[in-house]
Amino acid sequence: MKLFTKDIEARLLANGRNRGQDHAPVVKIFNPVGSAMWLLSEIDPETPDLAHGLC
Repeated sequence: MKLFTKDIEARLLANGRNRGQDHAPVVKIFNPVGSAMWLLSEIDPETPDLAHGLC
């Protein structure tokens, strides 16, 4: 199941290629029945299943 559009995925991957910088969050993921929330700023280009950000 895809969670991101191609545009969002491209922005996350571009941020992942520049890991030495602080990036603003690109996408917010939340659990509608819980209290968890993730602000993702980048995706690792070598391992696209690995995202980085704040939880």
